[in-house]
Amino acid sequence: MGPSNDIEPPKIVRIVLADQQIELAGVATHNLKQVAARFPLGKLSVVTGVSGSGKTSLVFDSLYGESYRRYVESLSSFARQYLKSLPKPEIEQVKNLPPAIAVRQSRSGATNRSTVGTMTELNDILRILFRHLSRVICQKCGNEVRRETSQDVYRYLLAEATGQKVMICAPLDQWDSLKPAELRDYLEAQGCSRCLTQGEVVRLEEAKLSKLKASFVIMDRLTVAASQKARIFEASQLAFKLGRGRMVVVGDEEREFDANLECCGITYRDPTETLFSYNHPLGACESCQGFGYTSELNWGKIIPDPEKSLADEGVAAWNFGQFREFYRWAVESGKDLGVTATKPFGKYTKAQMAWLMDGDEENDYPGILGFFNYLHSKRYKTHYRIHSARFHHYVLCTTCDGSRLNEIALACELGEKNFAEVCGQNITSLTQWTASIRDLADQAVQDLDRQAATERLDAVREAFAEIDARLQYLAQMGLGYLTLQRSSRTLSGGELQRIHMARCLGSALTDTLYCLDEPT
Repeated sequence: MGPSNDIEPPKIVRIVLADQQIELAGVATHNLKQVAARFPLGKLSVVTGVSGSGKTSLVFDSLYGESYRRYVESLSSFARQYLKSLPKPEIEQVKNLPPAIAVRQSRSGATNRSTVGTMTELNDILRILFRHLSRVICQKCGNEVRRETSQDVYRYLLAEATGQKVMICAPLDQWDSLKPAELRDYLEAQGCSRCLTQGEVVRLEEAKLSKLKASFVIMDRLTVAASQKARIFEASQLAFKLGRGRMVVVGDEEREFDANLECCGITYRDPTETLFSYNHPLGACESCQGFGYTSELNWGKIIPDPEKSLADEGVAAWNFGQFREFYRWAVESGKDLGVTATKPFGKYTKAQMAWLMDGDEENDYPGILGFFNYLHSKRYKTHYRIHSARFHHYVLCTTCDGSRLNEIALACELGEKNFAEVCGQNITSLTQWTASIRDLADQAVQDLDRQAATERLDAVREAFAEIDARLQYLAQMGLGYLTLQRSSRTLSGGELQRIHMARCLGSALTDTLYCLDEPT
């Protein structure tokens, strides 16, 4: 029997929470004594009182703690081991308790690598945009660096050589790993029969082995026409493969195509999400390892008083236990150079100051720099590491200028800005920049097939929607002046909490209880 048409469809019942309340009874957490409270759902409730009256015990330790405990208990024992456990609140009864999110006044997560961009996850969204839309710009000549494909070969031939007889060839100068005889055997095994040597077409078996690697192997000879598209594509793909990413079209003119991201002797990388992460070796600056700052010796602390001398123990780094032995080595070495132990450091000549720092190998004096190299070799011991750190300070990395990324990552530009320049904008300017690059999405998919273009467009549109929502919440929180590269350690407590609030509210959850700790 078929399904009956008399069956009524199920009715959709919507539960309206506006008239309901969160009811707490018998709350005895910490200093609370059998407190009962009600909070209307769907409205803003404020809990006030003098210091020590139990505001935090009621809202966070009881209300949020009970909601968190119920959520954790709904998970498997395997998942619970990875979640933070909170003490069970002393409470007799709770009704109508929704899932809760707590925004506390804490500096958790504020590390040297943490920035406004990482805290708000805007860096992750920007990496998606750069992956799909950015262009690689050569750092020397300023030209765009892109991979040429069989589609570029076909377009060139139709535009410049229609009706001409051309040869699609692969250069052999990249086959250094094979001897000429082995290379010829390999090409013959691949079905190749002719090569172009000094403008002359010869058979492979007749070609001189000494000139083989300076020749072009011919993949196909044809007359250019639109009907030859499949043949051009097949020959050019084989030429790219045999030419190690390079191929040549020989006709009335010779034109080389390169599928490698190379320009001015620099090899670039395709834009990927990890390339724009300073927490990943692929994108981090090699000098500062993605910190933006490098550690250098602080000579103002090593020699704090230039009026002192070796006799006065004026090198502060040596004034510690067994390190005083360096004074004796310096005094004995200085005798051969005519440097007296009582001569103040401020009156040293350039040569004498270089001796003090670099040392004297003939007299077994390592110098101040040698002393710190010795400490570095013993860095696995805590007291050596701490003593060395006392006489170092952090300065802006001269390689990346504080951008934390290497030159390969900074070569990718979107909207005439690289990733570091985009993160250097404040929230207000970033909103304007994202609006200016929306038209680039359609241009970036012109050379892709339909499936790849659809996937790229979907990813870009989702990224734009997400970044717009997060920027809007940050602006509404009054944080439009902050830049994404601003270190979280330099933020005030209020700024940190507003960032946390914007991140939580931007998640667009419904029927959720937000517990805010002094949000003003």
